Amino acid sequence: MENGKKKAGLAALPLCLALFLLVGSIGPQGCSASPSLEIGNGKLSIISGRMAEVELSVQGTQPQSCGSQQYGVDFTNGYDGKLFSLSLLGLQERNLFYLKNGETKTFVGLIGIPPGTPAGNYTVQLTAYLEADHWKQSSRSIVVEVKPEAGNDAYWENGLEIGWNTVPYAKGVAYFGCDGIITGYRYSPSRGDYIVMDRYGPLFSPAPFEQDIENERFGAMFVFSKKRCTLFGRVPSEALAGSEVSLLGGQLLSVPPAWHGQKVSDIVRECRKQTKAIAQVSVGEWDAKSQKWRELLPEREISNGDALRIDPGSACSLDLGREIGG
Repeated sequence: MENGKKKAGLAALPLCLALFLLVGSIGPQGCSASPSLEIGNGKLSIISGRMAEVELSVQGTQPQSCGSQQYGVDFTNGYDGKLFSLSLLGLQERNLFYLKNGETKTFVGLIGIPPGTPAGNYTVQLTAYLEADHWKQSSRSIVVEVKPEAGNDAYWENGLEIGWNTVPYAKGVAYFGCDGIITGYRYSPSRGDYIVMDRYGPLFSPAPFEQDIENERFGAMFVFSKKRCTLFGRVPSEALAGSEVSLLGGQLLSVPPAWHGQKVSDIVRECRKQTKAIAQVSVGEWDAKSQKWRELLPEREISNGDALRIDPGSACSLDLGREIGG
């Protein structure tokens, strides 16, 4: 009989422990409060294939006597969230942080609209919560008007092989597909090294510890894929217009729409014209299937969205917004 009581007591132990942990996680009585969540703009208009930013702020509301508490904030899958690419800029994992009473932390939310999304009105949701008690939360909705794709946007689409791939890049352009790829590497000729590019939903941006270099913001990226997939996006014409890049140092370069149909020989000719010498201009392309670089022949036509490695041997600058030599 005594042994039976012991067994009953042991059986109840996990339940008691679970209740203890639950109560303990909520914290002192009166300290479990929903945070305040505010958004900068509750209605956005975004062209299909592009993205927009929204500012949001979270404020701690617990009594002063409770000290700092841990909160979180993120987009949810509610409403139409699953249709879009949503993220907080600079954050790839759960967004947890501490706030005191009345203290506020501000974030930038990214809303990417995949190409082909029908025009119309949609809704996405943001939720801030107390980490110790997720029932204590505040939510805000954003109405997203999706507008038809802009006819003058360029379309970049890259089918990726398993292994390393080169893909075009332009600062601020939204990318979709290949969700497993969260990091890219952009070569910096001025540093002689690669810049780490973290992916936040639709946006590739230099990692927080990296310095962005203005003249290199159109360099193509290396990405590693564990499966065959397609990375794609639309590039606004204004993202490339009037942008001159220096090719010295083996720049990885994304071929802009203005160069589509031109030849490798046009690049070589333009660079030699600038240096007024018979410079050795090297133009190469990464072969993802063999995982090797290969030199391109002068008569090879280049296409919008190609990713090239160009080493002019001397100073050479090209305008991305117009034909080579134009």
